[in-house]
Amino acid sequence: MQHSAPVDRISNLPDEILSHIISFLPTKQAFTTTLLSKRWAPLCYSLTVLRFEFNLDDDDDTINRFCRFVDTLMLSPCVTNQHFKAFGLNCDSRIHVVYRQSIEAWVEAAKQRYVEELHIFFTNITLNPTIFTSHTLVVLKLARLQLEAENLCVRLPSLKTLYLEFVCFEKQNDVVKLLNACPNLQD
Repeated sequence: MQHSAPVDRISNLPDEILSHIISFLPTKQAFTTTLLSKRWAPLCYSLTVLRFEFNLDDDDDTINRFCRFVDTLMLSPCVTNQHFKAFGLNCDSRIHVVYRQSIEAWVEAAKQRYVEELHIFFTNITLNPTIFTSHTLVVLKLARLQLEAENLCVRLPSLKTLYLEFVCFEKQNDVVKLLNACPNLQD
């Protein structure tokens, strides 16, 4: 009996299908798939769903590598025209102290790529409320953060789902202002 070499049927699939399959993996694992084949490397830059999680137990070196990794993905010229379906950050408080500007740049980069879903979960971070200005955002989920704004500006004409958990606004009237600026809000 003669054994033939294994056939790599997955790599023969079109890029769109491979990207769709990879998008179900956590973002870090999706990028490790580039080790499987050189053909897969550019596929990671075409992912439309990016979700990043960070653990409390990681040391400073791991935090720095994580931030450089996200910088590469979010600020890379390879993805400047890439539209995002969803972008998510779930980080503990240790990361934001030093990298607040990076986090705001990542969120802004997602908005510039016409993100439809934005999920931001932190532990007591203070962010600039530019997340409330987007024509393409359909789902916005925020948890455990503070928003600092002298005068809150809100433009979310496409927003249908808003989830707020332990989100502190500078002024009590800002919540009303937010809700009034979402004409298509359903949930």
